[in-house]
Amino acid sequence: MQEQAQKRYVIDASVGVKWFTQMHEDDIEAALWLQELHLNKLSILAVPDLFFYELANALRYNADFTEDDLVDASTSLMKMNLDAYPPSNTLMVETLRIARNHDVTVYDTSYLALAQLLGCICVTADTKFYRKVKTIPQLVQLKELALSP
Repeated sequence: MQEQAQKRYVIDASVGVKWFTQMHEDDIEAALWLQELHLNKLSILAVPDLFFYELANALRYNADFTEDDLVDASTSLMKMNLDAYPPSNTLMVETLRIARNHDVTVYDTSYLALAQLLGCICVTADTKFYRKVKTIPQLVQLKELALSP
C-alpha cells in the first residue's frame, strides 16, 4: 500500500496567534484544524524563522497574557516542531519581489514567498494583507480553507 504524501501549508503569524488567543478570535476552528493536522503528522506546517518572533510579539502585546502565559505559549510552540526555514538568498529575493510589486511589508511577504518556493499554499488570517496580494494564487484566507486534508 502506497502512503499518501503529507500536504504542506505555510502559515503566517496571524494563524498561529489564534492557537493561543482563542477567546477573541474568529476562524478558530480552521486554525486549530491546521494545528491538529500537523501534530498528528497528517500535514506539515512550514514557516519562515520570522514566524516565532512575530507570534511572540503579538502575544506579548496582548493584555490578557502574563509573563508565565508567554513562557507557556513559547514552550508549546517550540514543541510543535514546525518546519522552520531560515533566510536564504532565494527566499529573500522572492520576498522582496512580492513586497515591492504589491506594496506590502517584507515581513508579511516572507510567508507567501516561502509558499511559492515550496510549491504549496500560504494561509493567512490577515485580511488587510490578503486584499493587497489576493491575485497571487498560492494565498488562501484561513476562513476560506476547506476543513479536510
